[in-house]
Amino acid sequence: PKKHKILKVFLWILALPIIYYVLKFTIYTTASLITSDILPIDESAFVLEKVQVKDEDNVLTVLEKIPTVLTTKEATTTVDIINGTIKDKETMEEALIGKQEALTLFEEASSKLQYQNPAFVDQNSITADLEQPDSTKILRSITRLNSVQAILLAQNGNQKEALEKAFIPLKIANKIENSQTGMLDILIAGYIKGTSLLTIARIIEQENIASTSQVSSDDLIKYSTELNNYYTSKEGYKMAAKNEYFFARNSVKGIYNGLRGSYLDDSSKYKAFLQKIPDRIQPGYIFRINET
Repeated sequence: PKKHKILKVFLWILALPIIYYVLKFTIYTTASLITSDILPIDESAFVLEKVQVKDEDNVLTVLEKIPTVLTTKEATTTVDIINGTIKDKETMEEALIGKQEALTLFEEASSKLQYQNPAFVDQNSITADLEQPDSTKILRSITRLNSVQAILLAQNGNQKEALEKAFIPLKIANKIENSQTGMLDILIAGYIKGTSLLTIARIIEQENIASTSQVSSDDLIKYSTELNNYYTSKEGYKMAAKNEYFFARNSVKGIYNGLRGSYLDDSSKYKAFLQKIPDRIQPGYIFRINET
């Protein structure tokens, strides 16, 4: 027993320094977390300039008119037409019924100089209340309709006009990618480009294009050279990433200030704010069929 007591005392002597340093480290670390401020993030690399685009030069100004005239739903056959599964003209013509005014506006939009989403004019305008313009929600749909129109023109022997139509989404997508906008716009632009390129390929592979007098070898060289203008913009993705950072930052600030500030003074405003949150975090909301 005496040996056991001596051994126990000896073990405590060995353990005490270890216990001391563990407690010291734990207390010091906890105290540091409570008393020390988190260092502010250096945002110098994320600075966004304020962008000023005149309404008459903005692609979005024209695109915003499309939802008011595109009142009928997109036919379920458009994707199959673009993929080449459906080839009969009657189905194509049916898909385009009541869509001509919207397609004319789409073509007009492609002639504008720039694209600018007003929600991303500068870094301070990006908030949790950010709303995506209705026009961008249907960009995928109007692009598919434009492709159906181009493929139908090609089948009717108007390949040159068809190729011109197929380039319309490319022009719009390029302007979106080169703008100061959010990641959703950039993703939509990528889809538009992909659909447009697939449509161009479908037109060129038409059996009678080799013998037609409409599209010469020089024309095909011109169109293939023009495609070099529409490579994906890396700068656009960098800009969108910065915007996403400010969206997250300003959203957190907005929630924090809202809980502490004016939202508490106006219960209806606070409730409306909370009701919007689930829609912003639903998985897959970006790609609702026929809406984006």
